[in-house]
Amino acid sequence: MEKPTHFQTETLPKGLQAWGKSIIQGGGLGVFGDLVFAHQTSNSEALASALAGPIGGAADDVLTKFLRRNVQLALQGKPTHFAGDALYTAGRYMPGSTLWYAKLAFNRAVLDQAALMIDPRARERFQRTETEARRDYGQSYWWRPGSEAPQRAPQVTP
Repeated sequence: MEKPTHFQTETLPKGLQAWGKSIIQGGGLGVFGDLVFAHQTSNSEALASALAGPIGGAADDVLTKFLRRNVQLALQGKPTHFAGDALYTAGRYMPGSTLWYAKLAFNRAVLDQAALMIDPRARERFQRTETEARRDYGQSYWWRPGSEAPQRAPQVTP
């Protein structure tokens, strides 16, 4: 039997699917959740990262997801995304960038605006993010990626 590569929750409303994925991918279940749901998260090295701790996870993020990917693209003669990837990788580890009450403002006002200046594919990245949110979760952004200010107030529904 094939191991599932995605969540088997198509029968649930998209809002509940979004909450479930957020809890699992955001670490809401702690190390136990990381180990049990490792095959359903975007982090394929969940066990190694969990055992190595936050420094090991950061090193894996920088060395594997950022440097190795860009070096492989360069060796294949394909365009690299070094500037944009470097910006967002650095942004994940900047002090204060993960404070829940300031994260969105930091992403939109600092990271997204810097990306627009240095990354020629920034607008494409923002559009892809919005399309995936709409397709996967049936949701739209109240403060769109790349925008300097929110377009509307957040819609909170029970």
